[in-house]
Amino acid sequence: MATPDQNYTDFQKAVKIILHLNKRSVYENNNVSAVVANNGHNGSPSPQPRPNGQQSPPPPSPRDREVCGAIIAIWSSLGRIDQVLTNINTLYINELENGYGAGEGGQHYVPIILFQVHNSVTFLLHKGTHVIESNHEAKWCSLVPVGAPCLVTTTGFRWNLTNDTMSFGSLISTSNEFDPECRSVRIETDRPVLFSYDISKSDPLVIPNK
Repeated sequence: MATPDQNYTDFQKAVKIILHLNKRSVYENNNVSAVVANNGHNGSPSPQPRPNGQQSPPPPSPRDREVCGAIIAIWSSLGRIDQVLTNINTLYINELENGYGAGEGGQHYVPIILFQVHNSVTFLLHKGTHVIESNHEAKWCSLVPVGAPCLVTTTGFRWNLTNDTMSFGSLISTSNEFDPECRSVRIETDRPVLFSYDISKSDPLVIPNK
C-alpha cells in the first residue's frame, strides 16, 4: 500500500498500512463465512473429491484468520516533546478517521496502545463509558483532553471528576493515583480523552532477574 504523502509521519504511515491489511482480513473472513454457510451442512463445508479418491481439506474457518485487535507501539521520546505530541496526534487521527464516530461506525477501528519503554502506557478512550482494571503499582495516572474540551466523570481514582469539563486553558487531570481500595476505575467521557499511567514497576518489557 503506497503512502506517498509526506504530511504523514512514519508511524502514521505504518498505522495506515496495518489498518488497510486488517480491513482486507475482515472482508476475507466474511467471505469465508458466506462460503461455509452456503456450501456446507450443519455449518461444515462439503469436501471436494480429488482424482485419487482422497478428500480435499475444508476451507479455513474464520477463526483461523486472525484480525488485528490492537496496535501496540513501543517507543521512546528521547526527551523530545515534539515526538510525544505527534504520537498523541496519531492516536487522535486514528479516532477521527476510524473510530465509532467515523463513517462506518467504528467497524474497522483498531485502538493504538503506546508503551513508552520502562515508563508508561497510553491510549485514547473514545466517547462512552470505560471500566479499566486498576494498576496499584503505578505511581501516577492521568486523563488529558485531546482535540476539544470533554465532559468527564470518574470513579476509582484518588481524585475523581464529576461532570467536570477538561480542556487546555482550564482543567486537565495529571498526577492522579489509583484508589488502593478499588479494583477498577470507571471513566465516562463525551469526547476522546487520553488515559496514561505509570508502568515503571510492572513494565511487561522488563525481564525479571532469576
